[in-house]
Amino acid sequence: MDTFDTVWAVVCVGVVVGILYGVQMTGIPTFALLGTMGAVTIAILGGGFVIFALIKAKQSTLSGAGLDWAGRTAKSRETRNFDKQSRRGHAAVLRNKIRDKWQKWRGKSQAITKWEWPTGYQPKSFSENRLLTFVLLDYALRLDTLIAKWYMIKKIMREKMQQLNNDLGRFGFTELEEESGGKSFTRSALRQDIMVYRSGGISSDGRKISGWASFDRVLLDEMNKATDLMFESIGIINKYNAEISRAKIPGKKKELQSAKKKALSAKIDELNAIRRRIDSAAAEADADYKQFLGEEGAGRIGRIEAFGVHHEIRSLVLNLYDMYNITGDYKHHYMITKPDAKFRINEHTATAGGAAPEGIEVDMFGVEVDKKNETEVGKSVARPQKLVNPKAMSYFIPNFLAMRAELEKAWYAYLQNFRLGEFAAKSRTTSDYVKAFEERIDVHLNDDLVKFTGIGGIKFDRRALANPGKIPFKGINGFGKIVPDNEYPMVTVSGIQIYLEWLIRAREWDSAKIIQDILARFPDDSKEFPNSEEELRDTIRYAKGMVTTEKVNK
Repeated sequence: MDTFDTVWAVVCVGVVVGILYGVQMTGIPTFALLGTMGAVTIAILGGGFVIFALIKAKQSTLSGAGLDWAGRTAKSRETRNFDKQSRRGHAAVLRNKIRDKWQKWRGKSQAITKWEWPTGYQPKSFSENRLLTFVLLDYALRLDTLIAKWYMIKKIMREKMQQLNNDLGRFGFTELEEESGGKSFTRSALRQDIMVYRSGGISSDGRKISGWASFDRVLLDEMNKATDLMFESIGIINKYNAEISRAKIPGKKKELQSAKKKALSAKIDELNAIRRRIDSAAAEADADYKQFLGEEGAGRIGRIEAFGVHHEIRSLVLNLYDMYNITGDYKHHYMITKPDAKFRINEHTATAGGAAPEGIEVDMFGVEVDKKNETEVGKSVARPQKLVNPKAMSYFIPNFLAMRAELEKAWYAYLQNFRLGEFAAKSRTTSDYVKAFEERIDVHLNDDLVKFTGIGGIKFDRRALANPGKIPFKGINGFGKIVPDNEYPMVTVSGIQIYLEWLIRAREWDSAKIIQDILARFPDDSKEFPNSEEELRDTIRYAKGMVTTEKVNK
């Protein structure tokens, strides 16, 4: 029975008992007693039972089940079962609260209280660490994105760019270049050759090229000359025809006709010369274009395929530019000064001062990156200088292989820190918390009792939850050295998993079941750098719920 049924039954029984008691005490027959007040009593009881029957019928209709012998539906049985579970859950929650209050009142943070898992509720290890579980999910999503970008730079771009570089080498534009050094990549020479084969000039291999576009210019010039010849010829014809028609002497007409023929013959010779020049320009343009295509019989010095490779490289380089900002506190822009760059005499004027060293890093506004980093991060008093004309005096690192290698190092360092906290020097680790649990320290009551050792373990520090979006990472300074962060704590995906597992084992009665049923559904980090797309998909995986010394100290 639910609460309504119980109350109604008690009221009805009370009324009946009261009537019978009155009959017994007064000795008045039942019908006589009901003579005055009985009608009212019968009306109340009858009406109540009618209402009760209607309510139960309505419940039966809504639940889709018929009344059983006691008038109780399957829905009400489910409700009763839920109420029992709910009461048990409430009782467990209440017992957990009493334990916490008792422990706080005793003031013993080294006497860990075991929690129950209330039926129908989250385990207390999760309900009291909702922020931590949200951070775990957020960090796992970030890591999935970051590792995919690193994989693109490390694996896909390196292989693709090396292949394209080798392809261009077949066309004489570049030598094979290793990442450790080598000659500069000459995409600019390829662009220059494209312009030469189009507009004429000297090619990269020393050939004089007329250019297929120059044929258009020659054709236009010669056709203009031919048009002028046409109008001149019409004028000659009109002139001589008028004079011949006015001539009266036969010998004069013959003389004029001979002069007309001679003048037109000269114009025809000029027109033939125009045609010959057009044919010659067309032959040269055709030969140049065949050379550009690399067809048989043209020396096979093709440029069209190389130009296609150049466009592929450009698309990859644009992807590199899109992913260059993983730098940490030490910012890098991968732009360098040109040989003729000059610094301003001071920051308030554009007047040129001393020459800027070639190849030093600047930002898009022409400011020295190394000195700017030392001023903003290293608290140096040295003021960075600025180029007179940043757009004309600087450009991105022209060697795309060298730029890709620099980006790969920056991404690897960032991921090592994001995954393991390798460069967060002042953050506590999972080993520190494991030791605290082994010493029965209740970190929820007093996190300050967890000692910082700086030895072993993946970085995890509950103090970082004050600002979980802050990733302490200084980055790579101007000398190529990764600078550790000595200020902020941090958390990591694996660190959160290890902490939650040790917390559950220390604080929960049903620790094995909670780890298997709840914690194992949350993501974990494989801590491996993928070498294939299959390994890339397995970088973020479900937790296995197995704590070992190797997992804690890895």
